[in-house]
Amino acid sequence: MFPYASHGNYGYSLEFCAPLLAKAGALARKYGHRLTVHPGQYTQLGSPKPGVVEAAVRDLEYHCQMLDLMNMGPDSVMIIHVSSLLTVFLLFHCSSVSQRAVECMVIKPQH
Repeated sequence: MFPYASHGNYGYSLEFCAPLLAKAGALARKYGHRLTVHPGQYTQLGSPKPGVVEAAVRDLEYHCQMLDLMNMGPDSVMIIHVSSLLTVFLLFHCSSVSQRAVECMVIKPQH
């Protein structure tokens, strides 16, 4: 929805459109819609490459910021691919997400 928002060099905060996101969230709540986001397949928390994990955390933070600015409740979730090696999906509410929490959720193969 927001090109390059999670880019390492050119990323930006969504605060500039906070009022519009709040209105969109109010409309979704008015009609009882549950919103979900699904970051792309390249958002890999389980990658052995630190740069890939750092980019994944930035992408998750961007999606969380968007849902938070929309004031969405615990029924609005993010679907995450933990690793291309693992077929595990995690659902969590974004307002409780921090980089530390995300790092604690990383599941890495022991081989």
